[in-house]
Amino acid sequence: MTTQAQPSLQVHLHELPAHEVVCLTCQVDQVTGHFSTQLADGFAQVKQWASHQGALGTALLIIGIPHVVERRLLVYDCCVQRPNTTLPVPQGWGTKHLPGGRYAVLTLDKDSATIGERIGQFFAEYVPNHQLILDATRPSYEVYYAQTMDYCVPIA
Repeated sequence: MTTQAQPSLQVHLHELPAHEVVCLTCQVDQVTGHFSTQLADGFAQVKQWASHQGALGTALLIIGIPHVVERRLLVYDCCVQRPNTTLPVPQGWGTKHLPGGRYAVLTLDKDSATIGERIGQFFAEYVPNHQLILDATRPSYEVYYAQTMDYCVPIA
């Protein structure tokens, strides 16, 4: 039996700024296996909103906030950085404040087949091996770029 070594994780510790975001909350239906389509639709809607505000081309961050209970994704907030706090938010959407502070930032390729495994490896191996203390008072969140994403985990 051969065991394949896990590739090393790309993790950096950073002081991240606070962000104000506009969110569309998606109830995730993992039973059907189509939750990635639900999230893609949610992100398309927030990007369209930002575009209609004339703000999407201004380097706004696209952010996802997973809500996981007992290792199961239940809810996911599809967000865009709020370009201006005076812009009206669509009915049924919300706004959130993501606090700044010290975060462990795991950089990943946007490959849905490996993201969950790599995040699991981060919590199972990296966190204890580096004696990180997680800060449960702040949410973890994901920042999306063209080819990669940053999984940002608050640490004490």
